[in-house]
Parts: sequence; C-alpha cells; structure tokens
Amino acid sequence: PGDGGNFCGVMRDGSVVYPGAAACAYKYLGQQFRIVGDPTGRIYRCADTGSAVHGVHRDIWFMTSDDGWDWQLVVGQVATIEILP
Repeated sequence: PGDGGNFCGVMRDGSVVYPGAAACAYKYLGQQFRIVGDPTGRIYRCADTGSAVHGVHRDIWFMTSDDGWDWQLVVGQVATIEILP
C-alpha cells in the first residue's frame, strides 16, 4: 500500500480514495473534470472536501506522495481543467 499523501480513508461522498479522486470546494462535490496536459488522460471526480480546498482549487489524490510529485513535475502547480457533463 502507498502512503496516500497521508490520507487513505473515506471521502466526503462515502467512497474510499481511488486514482482520480479529488478534493474540491463543497459546491463542486460530484463534478467530473479533465486536466489539460495530464499524462494519464484520467477523468477526475470531486469526491472529497477539505479545510484547505477553496474556490476553484483541486487537490488530486495519489497512492504515494512521490507519484504526486512526479505528476506535478509534468503538469505543473497550476493547470487548466475541462469540466465534463
């Protein structure tokens, strides 16, 4: 098992963390989106909230912190998202 960025529990929507899970502001809970330039081509879902997640910020979950840092090196700290229906 990974370190899950120090979180491997149940998210706000009741699901257990998974690749593609994101924490977002409460009003975006359930929203699906893509991240432009994401090498995984993954569709993300706002499944959790958090005290440090405000406005349009998205906090993407990775199995390990190293995976997250490696992904960020490719995508960058700021990215464009495409909201999906």
